[in-house]
Amino acid sequence: MSCHTQLSQELSRDNRFKRRGLETRQAAVRELHKGAKAVDVCRKFKIGKRTLYLWRKRWREEGTIAPRPMTGRKRLLNDEQVGVLRRELADDPTITNERLAARLDNAVKPRTVSLYTQRLEITRKAISDEPKITWSDRFVEECREFRREIRDVPHDRRVYMDESFVYDNEARKRGRAPKGERIARSRERHGKRWTIYLAIRNDSLVHPPVLSTKNAADPEFLAYVRNTLASALRENDVVIWDRLGRAGRCKNPRKQHYNPEARAAIEGRGGRLLFLPPSGKYFNPIELTFGTLKERVRNTYASSAAAREGRPRTADELTHAVRDASLQLTPRVLAGHFRERADGRGYARLFPDVWQRIVNVD
Repeated sequence: MSCHTQLSQELSRDNRFKRRGLETRQAAVRELHKGAKAVDVCRKFKIGKRTLYLWRKRWREEGTIAPRPMTGRKRLLNDEQVGVLRRELADDPTITNERLAARLDNAVKPRTVSLYTQRLEITRKAISDEPKITWSDRFVEECREFRREIRDVPHDRRVYMDESFVYDNEARKRGRAPKGERIARSRERHGKRWTIYLAIRNDSLVHPPVLSTKNAADPEFLAYVRNTLASALRENDVVIWDRLGRAGRCKNPRKQHYNPEARAAIEGRGGRLLFLPPSGKYFNPIELTFGTLKERVRNTYASSAAAREGRPRTADELTHAVRDASLQLTPRVLAGHFRERADGRGYARLFPDVWQRIVNVD
């Protein structure tokens, strides 16, 4: 019987899963028997020379080149147990390996659980804390009502306003260095907190950022509205802000964003005031603007005099850093923030089921 006939018979006897490997081995050995160069055969079949010569040697000595059965022990967990592992991690991402092993009746050791999670491409990552939202009918109706009111307001007439904070030692918390080396710097760990007042349009800032060492209490907020925000408004602007000042037990709040004098100052300029719904940050593009602004403030700390001297920024240095960062909030950046949040795009992506309840009116 010829070599090619024996190889064909061997192929027919092999099972379906081993057939692919045997076909490749057959073809490679045939090419070598026909006089092809080993280098060309290896390049064609993407194998090493040593592998090719081992196949040929095995055919000559054993009369077969079929893949041998895999050695080693079987996996300890079956498909059903792997499914349990997935479900437990989905229900509680912070569960420990010890508890997972216990849920599997200790079929494997805790260390082996880590090997299985690696195989399943389940990795460790930071947990992002989100506010707990009660998806009640009242909550959905308030979101729906806000969407009705805002839907007919064009982007160029919307003014989103909010407060945030920045520390005078704001700096990047991560860096890069060769493996095994620490990154150390001289820096005051505790900084002073400053309040930032800001309002944006879809193509520009309504006013430069306003910094204050005091919290956004009612007197400070009212002074900001009267002295800065109201004077920068245009006629028919719609000011949109969150529900700061509404305590859970207060039916008729009258402080901070609910201060009637603040509303009167806005309406006195020909504007209108709207409140965001509960958990309204997903409808508020200025949340993204603050994130961009503070990130750029952190990025400039390393090149500042404060970093060279290992101290927080002074009031003037922090003010200049925030103003310089605000100049980088170009119309393109702000328009991107509006696209993501102003019409609920981000809300629809994060909470698709609730978004369907909001947009679909029975």
